[in-house]
Amino acid sequence: MFTRGHVRFLSLDGISFARPVPIGGILRLRSCILHTASTPEHPVIVHVGVKANVVDVKTGSEQTMNDLRFT
Repeated sequence: MFTRGHVRFLSLDGISFARPVPIGGILRLRSCILHTASTPEHPVIVHVGVKANVVDVKTGSEQTMNDLRFT
């Protein structure tokens, strides 16, 4: 995405994981752009969603630990 300017972090929803991530566990983070907008104060606003999954290396299965929202 081309914004014609610098991107700044504005906000983050609260972070609390549904379950603890085991020591040595693999945390897979997947992100996507949920929404874009524009205001006079902030010419480019991007809402990003991030899903945090823990991968079981023995079985390959994943469990969702958290869904994060960044602006």
